[in-house]
Parts: sequence; C-alpha cells; structure tokens
Amino acid sequence: MKSNRRSLLIAIALLLGASALYSQLDHATVIMHRVRILAGSGAINCGHVKPKSDPNPVSECVLTSFVNHKPFYVIYDTQEIAIDSHFIDGLAGDKSGNVYDVEFSSRGWSSEGLPTGAQLFDGKHIFVEACKKPVALNKSIYQGLTCIPRITDRPRETDEKSSSPSSSW
Repeated sequence: MKSNRRSLLIAIALLLGASALYSQLDHATVIMHRVRILAGSGAINCGHVKPKSDPNPVSECVLTSFVNHKPFYVIYDTQEIAIDSHFIDGLAGDKSGNVYDVEFSSRGWSSEGLPTGAQLFDGKHIFVEACKKPVALNKSIYQGLTCIPRITDRPRETDEKSSSPSSSW
C-alpha cells in the first residue's frame, strides 16, 4: 500500500512539474508569435533571453539591427519566480522603422487606462505599445532593452551614463 501511495505522489509531482514547464513554454510561444507578426517577414530573430542567461549578445543583435534599419524581434523572459503572474517583455522592429514594446502577462491586462495607441491581443495577455519617434532604446527592468520609459532601468547617480542609440528611422 505504501508503495502505491508513494508512486501516486511521485506521478502527481511529475505531472505538476510538467504542467508548469508546459505553461512557461506556452507563454513564450504566445509572445514570440506576436513579435514575429509585428516585425514582419524577413525579420532577424535576435533570440529569447531566459532566466540567469546573459542578455548582452541578444541586446547587441537588437541594437545592430535597429541602427542598420533591419527588422528584428526578441523576447526577454527573465522572471525567475512567478508568484501570481508570469511576465515576459519583447521588442519588435519592422521594415518601416516602427518599433513596438510587447509585454506578456499570464494573468492578462486590463483594457482600462491603456495609453493612446496601445492594443491588447491574444485574450488580453499581450500588451503592445508603439515606441515614440525618434526611438530610443534603453536598458529595461527585465534586463533587456525597451523604448518605454515606465519600464526603464534607471541608473543610480553613481553609475556612468551610457548613450543609447536613437533614430528617426
């Protein structure tokens, strides 16, 4: 009897773990699909930054694509622990020079108080906001890049100020 109970507990634990893994993979798939659509065909896939990985190579790809006026997309999935919601941030730039901040929330977004021009997609789990021109990309609180001031990682007074690429592209 103890053996059956232990086997059942192990099976339940494995199923719960697999369910959590599937859920996170599904979240990344949803936002990756949206940034690909926004960037358009032929866009450069700069990558998918995961927790505890170095975002710099991916961000360099974004900056290079941006400066060279090439369409691109990226997602920054850097949240290590999701307490009540899983957040993923992304950027997409199209061939016309439009850049979009794309944010995923597993709980979804409210349509109340959306900034002018912002839109919700995919069952209100995806929030898309066009970057104001001229576009300036800065480090975000998600360890990647953003064009949205509310999620910019503000440097401390003692940090050196670095210049951010901007473009009227």
